[in-house]
Amino acid sequence: MQKIKLDIKDKSQMKMVVIWTVVVLALAVMLWIIFGGKEGEVTDEAKETADSAALKVAVMPTLDCLPVFVASEDSIFKAVDADVSLMLFTAQMDCDTALMGGSAQVAFSDVVRVQRMIRKKVPLDYYSESDLTWKFMANTKSRIHSITELNEKTIGITRFSATDYLAEHVVDSAKLKREKVFRVQINDLHIRTRMLLNNELDAALLPEPFATEALNMTSKAIIDFNSERFRQGVIAVRRNAMKDTTQLDRFAKAYDMAVDSINKNGLQHYRALLNKYCKVKNSTIDSLHPMKFHHITPVKLEAIETAQTWLSKH
Repeated sequence: MQKIKLDIKDKSQMKMVVIWTVVVLALAVMLWIIFGGKEGEVTDEAKETADSAALKVAVMPTLDCLPVFVASEDSIFKAVDADVSLMLFTAQMDCDTALMGGSAQVAFSDVVRVQRMIRKKVPLDYYSESDLTWKFMANTKSRIHSITELNEKTIGITRFSATDYLAEHVVDSAKLKREKVFRVQINDLHIRTRMLLNNELDAALLPEPFATEALNMTSKAIIDFNSERFRQGVIAVRRNAMKDTTQLDRFAKAYDMAVDSINKNGLQHYRALLNKYCKVKNSTIDSLHPMKFHHITPVKLEAIETAQTWLSKH
């Protein structure tokens, strides 16, 4: 094969072609990085703006939060044009921390915890009552048949909460010395339930559906605090957290619509949602007693005053 021999001129031209090719490729890469990066930044910024516009609601895996689970999963929020984002926590303290820090504007809590945050100058308002209730559950192996048998026993609660208040109420009602009954702080509801079932706690204050799950296993209900007197579940909102209250108004509308659906269809109709958010057994859901959910309702002054009085002594 005959070899082609390049002269100096041909070599110079080839060198220029290579240089310009490298330059063009380098410019293309730089432009892709610059404009691609900006496009990503715009997308992230738009996403952050959209997220900030959403009403963030801190919830627990408890039955009182079912209306917002239904409103979210059944597109009721979407139907009323409410932009709502749910933040699920398994410990009430984490739920309240999100509210205090401002990452959530609304939270499901109890009147004792909210009143304590207000006393600490957290800018909160009571938005509504909730359908949160508790049962005083005893481990059958602890041989507690009545509240008079709580001496030297452990009770799982959350400190400075309705469960703390109710546990103390039980001890005082039995005319026992408070220092003889050990209130143990177990914040995570799943862990508190497991500890009761595994004989690591003698008793515990549990909300639904965890109380029913414990009841179906190795525990029994000593006291059911499902009465107006002990109605202490609340929905709290950060004051002036939303410049425009439209989203909050739409949240209330969707909440009430979801309540109507639950009252009409019954709890078992929402088995999939309770499985998803509460992580309880199907047998637990099947065993839940029918209950009536309530629309957005102002928190009673009596409940607030009770919390204030109790906190002033602690």
